Order: sequence, then structure tokens, then C-alpha cells
Amino acid sequence: ILADLENASRFFAEQPRIIEMFKNPKLPMADRAASLERFLAASHLQPLNQNFLRLLLRKQRMDILGGIVEEFRALADAQAGIIRAAVTSAAPLTDAVVELIRSRLATRFGKQVILSLAVEPELIGGLVVRVGSLSFDGSIRSQFKAAIGNFEGIQEPLARIGGSTYLMDGMRRMTMAALDMGEKPS
Repeated sequence: ILADLENASRFFAEQPRIIEMFKNPKLPMADRAASLERFLAASHLQPLNQNFLRLLLRKQRMDILGGIVEEFRALADAQAGIIRAAVTSAAPLTDAVVELIRSRLATRFGKQVILSLAVEPELIGGLVVRVGSLSFDGSIRSQFKAAIGNFEGIQEPLARIGGSTYLMDGMRRMTMAALDMGEKPS
């Protein structure tokens, strides 16, 4: 049942114009129902799920299907002793690191862990793990306690600083060489 609903929800999420059509009060309900029936005929959903989608259409609530499916998934996961964690890292993680994270979370929460992985180079390094409303932020960006905007565009100023440093070091060496040759500062 859940897999059917997830597939239907994913389809409608990828086709936002269909949801807009289902919500359009100017379109007669009979036409909206006929469109849903065409989808249901092609979808091969279980009868219970078909009836559920018909109910959502009649109550003009097709736009909340995604939220309903998320809640249903959370209830099913809780019943099965599963938690879902989102892991975001600055670079792709190796299989060994993924398994280490999975095992540590399983130990901490005492449940089977399903991970979803994402890569965000903006983190600079480290990773962020989210489990429900908990967030474990070990990213370099958070360690500096600065917004990523503070790091962007830093290459040019660092190049100017480096160039000035090189110039000052050159001037220092020239001054020292002149002093070594007996020149007197004026």
C-alpha cells in the first residue's frame, strides 16, 4: 500500500500541473474525476489506494498527498523500528564511512537506520547528520561559525594579501642587502 502511494505521490510531485488541474475550481469536478480515473486506469494502483485518491479529489485535498505519504512512511517506519537519517557531506563518502555512520546511529538510537546521502561542497569539509528534528553539525563551515557567504570570493583578497606580502618581503631583503653593503638609512 505504502509503495503504491509513494509512487503516486512522486508522479504528482513531478507533474505539478496535474495537481493544479485537480485544484482548479473553474474545471467541473466531473472533468477532474475523469482525469483521475484515466491516471488510475494506467497506474495499476491497489483498489484501496485508488479509493483514497478519489476521496482526496472529492475533498479537494490532492495537494496534500505528499505530506500524507510522508506521515504514513513515518508511522510505518516507527512500527518497523526504522529511523531515517539524512547525511550531507562536503565530498562523496566511502562505503566504509557510510557503514560507520549507519552503525553509530543504530547504536545510538537502537533502531535500524536508512541513510539518504547528499553532497554539498559549500560545507567545505565534515558532515551534517539529521535524524528527525535532531541535527549533528560537524561541518567546517559551522566550526568557523560563519556563513558560507563569508568564505565566498576570498581568493582575490588572499591573492592581494599574498602579493603585498611578497612585495614587502622583497623590499625587506633589498633593505637588508643595502645595509649589509654599508648603505646608511636616510
